[in-house]
Amino acid sequence: MRPEFGVLDWLVEDLVGNASAALPAEMVAESLLIDSPGLSVAPAIGRRSGEYSQGVLAKLARGYLEGEDGSGFAQRLQRMIASLEAEVEPDVVLIDSRAGLHETVAANLLHLGAEVFFFAVDVPATWEGYRYLLAHLAQLATVGEFENLEADWRQRFHMVHARSSLRDEGRRAFAANAYAVWVDTLYDAVSPHDEEADEVSDELLRFTFDEADPAAPHWPH
Repeated sequence: MRPEFGVLDWLVEDLVGNASAALPAEMVAESLLIDSPGLSVAPAIGRRSGEYSQGVLAKLARGYLEGEDGSGFAQRLQRMIASLEAEVEPDVVLIDSRAGLHETVAANLLHLGAEVFFFAVDVPATWEGYRYLLAHLAQLATVGEFENLEADWRQRFHMVHARSSLRDEGRRAFAANAYAVWVDTLYDAVSPHDEEADEVSDELLRFTFDEADPAAPHWPH
C-alpha cells in the first residue's frame, strides 16, 4: 500500500519549515515485490496527492525552490535522506533519480556522495542526451556550491548497458560510443607532453582511461 505522503510532500513542507520528524514515518511503506519484509519504499507521490491530483503540478513547481533558510535543493535533499535513514535505519539506500535533462538531477549526481549508475540504451539519441548531461556536470563541478566536491567525484560514475545482448561485439560498440562522450566531457585531455610525462605523476594529474579498459567509468556494466 502506498504511504500517505511522498518525497514531493516532504520537499514542499520543508520549504516552510513543516517537515517535522514525524513525517518520514508516513512516507515509507513495505514493498510488495518481495515476500518477506525488508524492502522499504518512499515514493515520489504519496496517497494523499493521488487523491487530490489537481495539486500535484503546483507542488512540483514549489518543491525545487530554495528553502526559507536559504538552503538549495541539494541541501534539502540531503536533509530528507538523513530523516528517512533515521526512521528506517536501512543497510543500503537506492535512489531512483528523475529521468530527463533537468538541473536538479545534478543534486543527486554530485552532492550525495553516492555511487551513480547511468543506464543507457546504445542508440544515438541516448548518447546525445548523455553528452548534454555530462558536459553540464563538468561545468557545474567547477563553480559555486559544487567547487568543494572531492577530487575523484567522477570515479563514482558507472555506465550500465541497458537491454544488452551480452555479446562481446555489442559490449565493444557500447564502450566505443560511451568513450566518445566521456572523452569530450569528463575525461581530462591528454597532450603529447602528458604522454611523455612520468607515469606515476601522470596518473595523479589526469583522470582518463583507454577505450578498452574494463575498470573505466565508461565501460559497460
